[in-house]
Amino acid sequence: MRYPSFDRWALLSLAAAAGWGLQYAIIDKYLRGLKAVDWLALYFFGGALCCLISRFVGSHRMPDVSAVNWLPIALCIIVGVCAQAAIVSAIFSKNATQASLIENAVPLFAFLFGALLTGKVDLDLKTIIGGLLIFGGIAVVEL
Repeated sequence: MRYPSFDRWALLSLAAAAGWGLQYAIIDKYLRGLKAVDWLALYFFGGALCCLISRFVGSHRMPDVSAVNWLPIALCIIVGVCAQAAIVSAIFSKNATQASLIENAVPLFAFLFGALLTGKVDLDLKTIIGGLLIFGGIAVVEL
């Protein structure tokens, strides 16, 4: 029997999906009483602290941020905060399972924004079929 092999990017993508799934379940189970603003402050402060510690442990020096283009970073942070606020609010409004199923529309937006920002449209038959299956699942959940 031959098993499928996954490239590194696919395994990392699955790890991210598993992590987000666990995070949503934790939010749903344990953090319902927390205000969304408090959650966001803790979430992003904790993430920034983990990144700085990881960078320091790996190189034994703090990152040099003097030559960084801050506009795209600031834009990512603002978009990330808004997206995180939206998913936490959706989980608090309904539940982690249904909120995450609807959030699976990410590929559509990644495709649209990717095409808009980079001018690249990378689609093949397998990608199109996978996207249709995702949106079919979302339609089933919402009907």
